[in-house]
Amino acid sequence: MRNLLFYPKLAVAGMRRNKILYVPYLLAASLMVMLFYILASMSEIVGRSDILGGAQIGLMLSLSTVVCGLLTVLVLYYLSSFVMKQRAQEFGLYTVLGMEKGNLCLLVFWEILFSYLGSLFCGIAAGALFSQLVYLLLLNIVHLPVNFEIVISLPSIRSTAILFGLSWVLSLLAEVNSLYRKDPLAILRAAAEGEREPRSKKGLAFTGVITLAAGYALAATVQNPGMVLLIFFPAVILVIIATYCIFSATSIVMLKALRHNKRFYYKPENFITVSGMLYRMKQNAIGLANICILASAVLVTISSCVCLYVGGEDSLKSIYPRELRVRAYFTADQDIDPAAAIAQALEEAAAPYQITIENPDSFTDRSTTVQWDGLAIEDNSSTTGNLVLDYRLIDELNTAIGTDYRLQPGEIAVSGLFDSGDTITISGNRFYVKERLAPLPDNYLTSTSTTNNVPMIFFSSLEDLRLASSGDPEAMITCSLNFDYDLNHTNATAFRENLWDSLSSKLPHLMSIYSRSEARVNFYSIYGSLLFVGLFFVALFLLATVLIIYYKQITEGYQDRRRFLILQQVGMSDAEVRATVRRQVLMVFFLPIGMALLHIAFAFPALQKIMTAFGMYNVRLFVVCVIISALVFILFYTGVYLFTARTYYRIVRASPQ
Repeated sequence: MRNLLFYPKLAVAGMRRNKILYVPYLLAASLMVMLFYILASMSEIVGRSDILGGAQIGLMLSLSTVVCGLLTVLVLYYLSSFVMKQRAQEFGLYTVLGMEKGNLCLLVFWEILFSYLGSLFCGIAAGALFSQLVYLLLLNIVHLPVNFEIVISLPSIRSTAILFGLSWVLSLLAEVNSLYRKDPLAILRAAAEGEREPRSKKGLAFTGVITLAAGYALAATVQNPGMVLLIFFPAVILVIIATYCIFSATSIVMLKALRHNKRFYYKPENFITVSGMLYRMKQNAIGLANICILASAVLVTISSCVCLYVGGEDSLKSIYPRELRVRAYFTADQDIDPAAAIAQALEEAAAPYQITIENPDSFTDRSTTVQWDGLAIEDNSSTTGNLVLDYRLIDELNTAIGTDYRLQPGEIAVSGLFDSGDTITISGNRFYVKERLAPLPDNYLTSTSTTNNVPMIFFSSLEDLRLASSGDPEAMITCSLNFDYDLNHTNATAFRENLWDSLSSKLPHLMSIYSRSEARVNFYSIYGSLLFVGLFFVALFLLATVLIIYYKQITEGYQDRRRFLILQQVGMSDAEVRATVRRQVLMVFFLPIGMALLHIAFAFPALQKIMTAFGMYNVRLFVVCVIISALVFILFYTGVYLFTARTYYRIVRASPQ
């Protein structure tokens, strides 16, 4: 029995002795378990509920749970390897005392098992305690009525236990492999010998510069919101590769270049700073790159999610300029004004309910496939087309975007294809291009359900639009009428519910009726879910960032403890040594956040286009959200530095004087 308990007791003793490593690690692991359990349980609760928009919210949460699980496994694996790496010398000492590698593996097994069981129990207990509060927060964010219900999800507990069990098994296998590949005695000897100067990896440094430039160029040059996601993700991959290369190699090459500059290098403050930075970059390259990438992820996630949510009403109004939109189509040979026909039908439908139609505006269009050949367009449904065109009316464009374009019969304005002064033929009819328009505003394109990719021709009148369509006997003209009405009117609900039946008898080709109020429910179910999930990922990213910073401070503390003594022995005062080390620590510490802000600055044009794809056109709001997020993160980052610096200086001051 004593033999069976020997390794568990030794594992507990080792974890207590190294509490400076294990307490933050176990606390963070418990928080990750809690976050994953809450997200998984939210997905299940929403999935089986009957709340409005529950299908969209449940899908968003389910996808996010998978991504969160993968990120959690990666973060835990990285942190576990970091903790075990710090104990390498202790394992070497055990080897000197007679332990074999199999015994060390057994010791590591018990430590990892205790870590798994402790963090799993604490995390699930905390998750079960707070999950209902988080559910209430979700309902509040998506603007749904609060429904208090205490639920402990057994499937979520099972999936959490399996996921984190696999994570710790992965960590165990990696550590066992490391113990068998490395000689613990060699680790002890390496510690006694000291560090070797890092090598200049010029090829890797060059790769970092090139990939960073390529990633920035991709992010800065993308113009089409429809293509931005396809281009942005390759740019992100390039920037991530560049970040690791820059911290691992480019920084070392630059520091060595400074060392070759004799005028700069052979000064006391520069000599010690450059030399110290050289070794710090070698030891902390991957950690610094991880901090930079996590910081970038935090800033992008929180600023974009908050902007989408806060600017929700702006997005809704850009897509739905009025409360209701009635859309119908008419044959091109009908001698009626489509907008007037819809307006008259609406007045007749609203009269029984004493509803007043307010702020009406319309847009008339014909989307058609044509055969385009130079200055000639053949608009005929029997002809195989090679181009999609939109026909519209210039007066409706002026009303929508506040311009004052004036066209005479036979004159047109175009967005693409042709230049001012051209004379073109459409179905045998000649038109003079008076204006070539600048790219149209995104909010106009969104509200009229089109993009800048589709060339548009604007006519002076409905008669000219029909004339251009005369080559196609099956031509259809679509008209949408947007309008407001008093939502607080006694008969408002009845009017809306019966509107389709009222209009369908008056408009034979009624296509759709869209309501901004009804769209608001779906909008907040999607964007509110994005904000909710974004907060979870930000919490996970911040947790990983804090732990990487904390362990970096511990590692540097033990290394600088030896440097303090050496520098004092060669004649530097205690104050000079502390000032030098403090300067190095601050430079290395704030380098990742500076790099992250640079990434965000170059990525901003692409991020703004992504926001446009989501219906957010308020660039000023997005800029404000990015700036505020950056300032808050810098304050948080500084606070973490000040907190972890206490541990660092406590370790350093323990050095013999």
